[in-house]
Amino acid sequence: MNLSEELTFAFTVEENRIIPNYVFKKNPISFLKIGHNKYYGRRFELDSICRTNITAREFSDCFDIFASMQGEVSDADKYDCMNQICAILFPKTDNYTSNLVSGHHWGMRYVNPEMKFGVIFWFAGIVKYYTEHPVYSLLFKSDKQKDESGNKIHLGMNEITLALQKEGYGKPDEMNLNDYFDAQIKFLKDTINKALADGVKPEKISQKTGVPLSTIQKLS
Repeated sequence: MNLSEELTFAFTVEENRIIPNYVFKKNPISFLKIGHNKYYGRRFELDSICRTNITAREFSDCFDIFASMQGEVSDADKYDCMNQICAILFPKTDNYTSNLVSGHHWGMRYVNPEMKFGVIFWFAGIVKYYTEHPVYSLLFKSDKQKDESGNKIHLGMNEITLALQKEGYGKPDEMNLNDYFDAQIKFLKDTINKALADGVKPEKISQKTGVPLSTIQKLS
């Protein structure tokens, strides 16, 4: 994909090298236009605190789609993933389910590719914020879990979201993104402390959950 010379907010060029910029104080793209219609983006603003109206469901879906883009997929599939992320973060309607089945992502095919590229950079910055956060980063420092046969498995963000809902931590369509990560920390703390109270050794908890011993010590 060619980079637009006008897309200067997404990267800088130093010594003939492209340096991606993943950190934005706010959404660098106010809206995406399809025909005569403008679709305004979700908020994610950083100053002394983080302010966002991105929901847990929106983030978890985008995160799993974004993760799939990092694998060995065709260019066509990558473009489709970009359209889906753009359709979620620049919705047609605030009702998530309605937006998802509206075919809005098909309309994203007509949006300038450089603009969609910018949206992906912006979302990568949101992921970077949480994966490098002093507290929330603990959630991303786990080895892959193992199933009963000893094979390693990986829980996607959507599976985590459903687990939180099942345990009564909140509904993903209503939960603010910051509350979502707070709930994940609480869920992990509760799980670890319950296991410790049942007499399970920290080493066993680490082996079963994939959570490093250092993280268990911090959360227990």
